Amino acid sequence: MCRAVLSVMRKNRSGHIFNISSIAGVNAMAGASVYSASKFAVSGFSEALAQEVAGFGIKVTAVQPGAFQTDFLDPSSAHFADQGIEDYNAFSEKIVAASNANNHQQKGDPDKLAQALLSLSNDADVPPRFLAGSDAINMANSRLATLGAELQNWENLSRSTDNG
Repeated sequence: MCRAVLSVMRKNRSGHIFNISSIAGVNAMAGASVYSASKFAVSGFSEALAQEVAGFGIKVTAVQPGAFQTDFLDPSSAHFADQGIEDYNAFSEKIVAASNANNHQQKGDPDKLAQALLSLSNDADVPPRFLAGSDAINMANSRLATLGAELQNWENLSRSTDNG
């Protein structure tokens, strides 16, 4: 889709692409490794693309929502493996139970997210990443704290890998 619209946007020297990622593209989630990987990819792609097209007046924002009241957790959308791995049975049962309990109970309001994106589309100074929802903010803050602690704990070893 980006490739399809970028030629027109470059010609017009303007445009704004919103790529829908997830908070799972900031903070990986156990039980959703492939989903998390795909959302990290969308976020990284969006961040790099934003740098590549900025000179053409084109903006790119990776939207990283938390849990919104959609059919995402509904059995019509969420599918779990038919045959599990015995070592993961208890964990898998917790994931399915949590999905069922939270289905259509999420805090996020899709209509309010749409309004926020419309607001961003009219703003001259847009972020390369937009976290949507209080749960996304909380998860990102937690991830930042963990990352900061990791950097501090391993800084000396990391620096020891430099030449000279």
